[in-house]
Amino acid sequence: MAKAPKKSLSKGSKSRRQRFVLVKTEGLLEVENRVGRLRDRLAHAARERRREVGYSQSELAHFLGSSQPRISKMEKKNPEGSLELIIKALLAVGATFIEISAVVAGYGMKDDSASDWVVPQI
Repeated sequence: MAKAPKKSLSKGSKSRRQRFVLVKTEGLLEVENRVGRLRDRLAHAARERRREVGYSQSELAHFLGSSQPRISKMEKKNPEGSLELIIKALLAVGATFIEISAVVAGYGMKDDSASDWVVPQI
């Protein structure tokens, strides 16, 4: 019985494995981008709420057992800022779970950018 000839890949084509890795990598990058946008929206909401209640970054940091530079990084949407710290900051300045959920869901957004955030009044 003769073996079927192997299909040779042309220069521009990719193997099934290479295509899978590419799709998986692009999917991971998209997930990371979405998490980044979510972190940005939450950080923006935390900064706006902190300003509304009249806390300084130092006061919020003291209340959370953190440092002022860490709060500043969080508010500047630094990727090193943890989601946990952002959620704690939101709760510390009086945001409700419903308001945080609205930020996560994107309510009050003109588009998907954090610069257009309008804090929902619920």
